[in-house]
Amino acid sequence: MKEKITKVEINGLNEIKEQRWVSAIAKVLFSLSKCIDQFDRELVDHFETAKEQWGSLYLKYSKSSTNSRKQDLHQITSFKFGMIDGAPVEMTIPAAWAHLVSARGRMRESNPSMAVNFTKEVLLEYLLNSLPLSYNTILQIIDANPNQDVYEKLEILERNEKRFDLNANLEGAHAARAGGRILGKPKSRQRGKDSQTKIFVSLLTKKTLSPWKDSILALISIDVAGPFLPSIRGNTWFCEVVENSTRKAWTLLGITKTGLIVKLEKWKKEEELATNLKIMAIRSDNEAEIREKLDD
Repeated sequence: MKEKITKVEINGLNEIKEQRWVSAIAKVLFSLSKCIDQFDRELVDHFETAKEQWGSLYLKYSKSSTNSRKQDLHQITSFKFGMIDGAPVEMTIPAAWAHLVSARGRMRESNPSMAVNFTKEVLLEYLLNSLPLSYNTILQIIDANPNQDVYEKLEILERNEKRFDLNANLEGAHAARAGGRILGKPKSRQRGKDSQTKIFVSLLTKKTLSPWKDSILALISIDVAGPFLPSIRGNTWFCEVVENSTRKAWTLLGITKTGLIVKLEKWKKEEELATNLKIMAIRSDNEAEIREKLDD
């Protein structure tokens, strides 16, 4: 931060006041860096002094032309995840939320009467409606918990976004380790140029869920994947547990398959004690052994 502070000589300013002035400028630069989003950070990054950074931000948000008002409104109402001004960009959940909030901030300056209609709840709806199909399961979980506030829902989205990235990294590493061979299939059954076209890949997260149950813990769905390459903490097995009534989901990790079963048994006891209910049924499409163990 000190490298961005340009020392200036001011007549009549003694050393103590100069130190206070430098400290105040550093505080302003720090506050700006913490409070602005990545789009504004790119705007001010090439400015060195706090005055220049503040001036560029003020100029951006003080625009009040008819064209800019329409543009800000369009940025919100036609928002598409991963797209800015019709061009594809790499985007995360926090970046998408920051983009919508920034557009509303500019609108508040240029047209306050219209900006009041775009509350954070409304902005969240635009964000949720723009998400790709891979978020459908997560959206069902969010819809099943209407009492959560905006930031709790954003936290769920961000947490699952990180899980998607983890799964993608694991799949890439697993394929590299296999050397192009589909793991879990005997080599003798993979001969020929068309051998891999008939293999169906099973994802960790289901594309469709069973119909909702009326009571909590009436049905538990379990999906297990592994073994993968060891993670930083040594985990090689992954399990997603979904409670059918609320669509609440848990992700459990294990170093071994046996260790994963132990964690599932512990999870079962904790949930039954917390709700004072018993799990009525358990389903699993790929791990009958684990399902039978929990049934016991």
